[in-house]
Amino acid sequence: HNILGIFAASGVVLGAIYMLSSYQKAMLGPEVQGSTFADIDGIDKWTWIPIVILIVILGLFPSIITDISGPTIDRIMDIFNSKQR
Repeated sequence: HNILGIFAASGVVLGAIYMLSSYQKAMLGPEVQGSTFADIDGIDKWTWIPIVILIVILGLFPSIITDISGPTIDRIMDIFNSKQR
């Protein structure tokens, strides 16, 4: 089973590489020589800092979201399961 796992994992990695390179070519177009982007400055940093902090906190403590959304999801699943019967 190890060989199949290695084969499957390499297929996922190669598929991701192909998809991302295709997306880059289709959406971003060819590289333009001499084109540069400026680094982010003050206002951009202050916009991104709270977003990054929130992403890290929710990544480390996902129960913050799951505790809030859990009862609603349970109710939706109850409704869905009652209609399946």
